[in-house]
Amino acid sequence: YAELKREMPSVSVAFLSDVEGPGYSHLTWAGVAKRALGDVAWLEKARAVHATLVTCNLASIAMLRHGAFKNPQIRSNAVLPIIPPLKEFFDVRARLYPNKRKIGILSTDQTCLSGLYQRAIRNSSGFVILKNSVEMPGQANTSDCIGCSECHEAIDRGAYAEDVERTLRQKLRSYLDDHGKPVIDYLVLGCTHFPVLSRVLLRVLGRSVQIVDPAVYQAKLTARLFRGQKGTRVTDEFYIGASRAERGKYELTRAAMHGVLDSLAISTELAFSLAPCADRLGQQGVCRGLLDDAMWSRATLPCPNQVLRLPLAANHLLHNSSAGIDGGFCP
Repeated sequence: YAELKREMPSVSVAFLSDVEGPGYSHLTWAGVAKRALGDVAWLEKARAVHATLVTCNLASIAMLRHGAFKNPQIRSNAVLPIIPPLKEFFDVRARLYPNKRKIGILSTDQTCLSGLYQRAIRNSSGFVILKNSVEMPGQANTSDCIGCSECHEAIDRGAYAEDVERTLRQKLRSYLDDHGKPVIDYLVLGCTHFPVLSRVLLRVLGRSVQIVDPAVYQAKLTARLFRGQKGTRVTDEFYIGASRAERGKYELTRAAMHGVLDSLAISTELAFSLAPCADRLGQQGVCRGLLDDAMWSRATLPCPNQVLRLPLAANHLLHNSSAGIDGGFCP
């Protein structure tokens, strides 16, 4: 979101943060693909967006694995996964900085296990992914990518300060020599949450390491595709996918979003709405414009503004066309 607003300040954004139930990192690949497919369909059909950015590395990989981008219910508009052209990027870096060839990868555990980023980097001539040790229980057993799902979950909680720095110092030890100096030239981030940790990462690794954020490429590609087009919404819309039993999660997600905008010096007006999956994909729909206290008793209140729901015919088609993907659209 932050990178997109930098590239396209006047673009109107409808942002859905799906944090309901267990996080994506606790689901199977098929489960992630199914959840993400439902999210994209709702944005296209209920919010009439002109393009959808899948701003989650894990969801992008899962949707590619299970052919979700070919689903007829989401093919009417552009859907852009966050799969950066790492080979091409590092080919250019090799010409500009021929002596900088050592790469580290920090990602969620499942993205590490997918091997997608590792394969893309190895296709670049002359670059080396430094081996890492597995430092903590539950960490992905990969020696070419450091898994840190704990970092993702901590950011979701709004706790991206001391506890995350302690975790990173332990996990990133393989990328430092005995004197605490970095032995890598680049750190590729495989999770769109992790740019929030850039300052902490630079404290741990030092400023000589270049952090590679795939979200920058996705935002630049979107800006190129939609150059010259302006948005029509007065404010950006921010939908938090949480159930009514997860008020604490909703509050933390909203606070984290404000914190990210403040840390990146982005000033924009946001309109927040609670958007449980059962409402998005059910006939009740998501109600915009409710005050904080009112949205938690939505069942007893009329909706003052537009009710946003996936149309019934589109809902049936979505279920029928995705029957081959195991899992459910909602937790």
